[in-house]
Amino acid sequence: MKKALLTVSAVFIGFVAMMFSLIMAIPLTIAAYVTGNRIKKELDKELAQQRQNMQGNTIEGEYEEVSSK
Repeated sequence: MKKALLTVSAVFIGFVAMMFSLIMAIPLTIAAYVTGNRIKKELDKELAQQRQNMQGNTIEGEYEEVSSK
């Protein structure tokens, strides 16, 4: 009788643990999907901006006039 009670309680605890993990995994999966898309969009924007900067004709930096004497 004691073994049967322990078996039933172990199965119940295992079932509760499995359901809790599923309840936690689904929202975390959705959050990771949304965050991943947001990060991907930000990286695409930065890459496009870097490409645009590399195609420019202006060289940034300091200007110092050199006089010929």
